[in-house]
Parts: sequence; C-alpha cells; structure tokens
Amino acid sequence: MHDIYQFGLILLELITGKPTESQSQLESLKAQLSEALTEDPDRLKDVADPTIWGTFAVDSLSTVVEIALNCTASDPSNRPSIDDVLWNLQYSMQVQDGWASSESLSLSTKSQA
Repeated sequence: MHDIYQFGLILLELITGKPTESQSQLESLKAQLSEALTEDPDRLKDVADPTIWGTFAVDSLSTVVEIALNCTASDPSNRPSIDDVLWNLQYSMQVQDGWASSESLSLSTKSQA
C-alpha cells in the first residue's frame, strides 16, 4: 500500500505541477482539492498546473484528482488497490478521449464555416 501512496503523490504533482515538500503542504493541497471536487469541480482548473490548462476535460481531471486523494488517504486501509486505480485511470482516459474528439470536431466544424 506504500506504493499506492507514492503513486498518489506523483499524480498530485502531475496535476498541480508542484511537489509537496511537507506533510502540512500535502494536507493543505488535499483539502483544497477535496473542497473543489465537492463544491465546484470547475475550480479544479485553478489548482491545475497552468501548462496543462485547456488540454483536459474537467470530468477527466476530477477522476484523476479523486484517485490521487484516495491513494494518499491517511489510513492505508482506505487506499485503493492497484486494480481500482488502473480501472479509474482507464475510465478517465475514455472521458478525456471523448472530450478531445468533440473538441477537434467542433474546431473542424468552425474552420469549415
């Protein structure tokens, strides 16, 4: 389960573009992400690394944030199995692929107009 925790830290760093250098930083980031997930998932864009803005579907990002938060749960018994993580990552990719397809379709439709 320690590997799952480390994987969650890596996901958080990929999402935010910043390493968490202390436990208090990690807890603060997790609280911020949890709040955004429950209150307004669109606010996740504000926490995301600016270099990836505009390149993701909010639903896909929400799923990856949930995975990261679950992987970094304080109680190891509350962390997901690798099978759960992989399934949810695959789901996130399907959402992302659907979003990317619809984005390119709308761009090609606009360019033809």
